[in-house]
Parts: sequence; structure tokens; C-alpha cells
Amino acid sequence: MSNQNSFSTEERILKFLRDYPYDPIKIVVGFASTWGLAWLHRNANARKIDLIIGNPKENYFDKASEEDRNQALWLLKRGKIELFEWKEKSPEPSTVNTKAWMIERQNRTAVLVGSANLTLKGFQKNQELMVEPSLQDGDFAIEKINKLFEDCVDCKDEIIQYVLNSNNSEEKGSKSNQTTPQASSAANSNRQLQPSQRYRFRYRVPPTQSRPSNINSSSSQTRI
Repeated sequence: MSNQNSFSTEERILKFLRDYPYDPIKIVVGFASTWGLAWLHRNANARKIDLIIGNPKENYFDKASEEDRNQALWLLKRGKIELFEWKEKSPEPSTVNTKAWMIERQNRTAVLVGSANLTLKGFQKNQELMVEPSLQDGDFAIEKINKLFEDCVDCKDEIIQYVLNSNNSEEKGSKSNQTTPQASSAANSNRQLQPSQRYRFRYRVPPTQSRPSNINSSSSQTRI
């Protein structure tokens, strides 16, 4: 295994992304939040992302700053991200609690595994561990991650609605962020609508920015 004790969880994941700055990535987490999606928008370099959320429940997205909400929506609306929920096929109750990041290249696939969810607590507050496994364990991790993506269903529209319906308050422990007047106006307009009306306008963007393209992507599989 490789790990550097001086790194925080967030720094360790950032290093992993910077080592492979533009390659497609598959992410599996148990939980995600609006803050986590905004973090991907800021740090993923517009790469292709396939994300499985084991428990995509609305209450995990119900608190967000205006800036995080807007950044999460931009991530969700651009054409290089897909969101999935894993669906069990066995009769025994089961859920995904895996935390893994997998970056695929033609000649190599890199994996980061550990305990951190895609949330503020997982990245900055909790005592978490994220490491790159050895070659043999990496093979097992790659097989496991790809298998999870075979048994999942799209949940992107649900997550967009959750983010739009989130309260105008920051995830606990986050730092205050300044927002532009345009972003604040757009967020206030959305909050004045009923939930059903907000969903109708879920692809609404701030007036000073262009509308992202529709999403239509596919994932590839490679091996170490």
C-alpha cells in the first residue's frame, strides 16, 4: 500500500486526481452531499465522471450554501457526469458502502480505496483513510468496482431535484463562501417556487452563464 501520513483525506484525494489530471474516473461512495458534488466541480478538471451513491437520499443533500448549490448544479448539468444508485439482485438485503476512486487509462488503471464518503465530514472532519492498494489487491478492487457499475440504475434527475430543493444553509462545519449577486438572485428565485415547479426548471442556470450541453456518455474498462 502507499499512503502519506502528512496528508489529510482531502489532500490525499486531490493528489490522486492531480497524478492523473484529465483521465476518466469512476467513484463509488456510500453517501454524497451537495458540498461533495460542488467539490468535484471545483477539482475534477471537467473529466468524465461515473459516480455510484449507495444511499442517494434527499436528507443528505438538504443543506448547502448558495455557492455550493450552484456549483453542484453546474457539475450535474454538464455532459461528462453520470450518477447511479446500486440495486441489489440477491434476495438478501444489501447496500453499497464501498468508498473507491478508479482512474482508467489505456495502459494502467489506478485505484484509491478507503473510508471517506463524498461529504464535508468525510473529507475534512472525520478520521478517514484513503490508500492506493498493491498490484494484487488493485486487481481485486478493479474487478469489484466494475461489477458494481453493472448492477446500478440512473439517479441523476433525482439528485438534481434534491440539490434544487436544498435549504439555504451550509453543511455543518463548512466555511462561509461569498456568492455573486447573479447566483444569489437565481437561488432565491428557485426557493420561491413550489417543489414541483422547481423541478420543471431544474436545468435553469444563472443568467450570465451559458447553458450546458445535454448528457450522453459511456464508460470504458481497463486493467492494470
